[in-house]
Amino acid sequence: MNISSELIILAQKCSWLKKFFYFEQLESTNLHILELRNYYKEIPIGLVAAEQTAGKGRLSNTWLSPRGNIYFSFIVPLSHIPKNLSLLSMLPAVAIINALEKLGAESFIKWPNDILIKNITNNSVKYFLNYKKIGGILVQTYNENNLINHAVIGIGININKNIDIQNSISHAGFLDELINVDYFTILSEIIFEIDKLFSNLNDNYIYDNYAKKCVTVNNSVVFKISNKEYIGKALGIKKSGALLVEFEDSVLEINADEVHLC
Repeated sequence: MNISSELIILAQKCSWLKKFFYFEQLESTNLHILELRNYYKEIPIGLVAAEQTAGKGRLSNTWLSPRGNIYFSFIVPLSHIPKNLSLLSMLPAVAIINALEKLGAESFIKWPNDILIKNITNNSVKYFLNYKKIGGILVQTYNENNLINHAVIGIGININKNIDIQNSISHAGFLDELINVDYFTILSEIIFEIDKLFSNLNDNYIYDNYAKKCVTVNNSVVFKISNKEYIGKALGIKKSGALLVEFEDSVLEINADEVHLC
């Protein structure tokens, strides 16, 4: 399959995301798409790589990126930045959930940006309980004159079992544990869902579906304050994207820290 040619055809079927680029290997799709933005500042563009040599996840974590999995980034230009910035993270999560459901795979969200599947072995994994992580979303916003000018959203999805990932990450999961669907079908369904949600932005739909699929809510969680760990209970998610955590006699709003299931 010629991925570049397939992406040209895919772009013709999209309403919002109309330009794609493909590379066999990149250091990071989030990093490289910023260079492409110099030529396409006013329109959304997407970038796919077969593999990354220095993929990054949230909080500067390394994202192992061998061939066979999805590494996709896209730019949201200023004219398309939603007023509620939390949608930049919620929307792609809901898009992935919807796309995988169409393909026969049930998936879930771990706040704020992890995509999970159920652990079919029923073995509990530290910080992930009976789930495995198959994907993640990295949102990076860029300012000009102290105002957000554009955002880069990166998506990584593990499709095929990989021994290096399994040995490095105890909670790693792979889509081929649930379904046997080819790479480009998965990629195109995710892109279609992103395109549909951005074409007709509906805050309530995105928030409601994000909250419905977020397994963090109603679970005990481990969180940090000043590098010290505490345990509380996740009560819900605000429309701002903040996680509401019951701790002792108060309810905390957590916005950017790492939160684990326990």
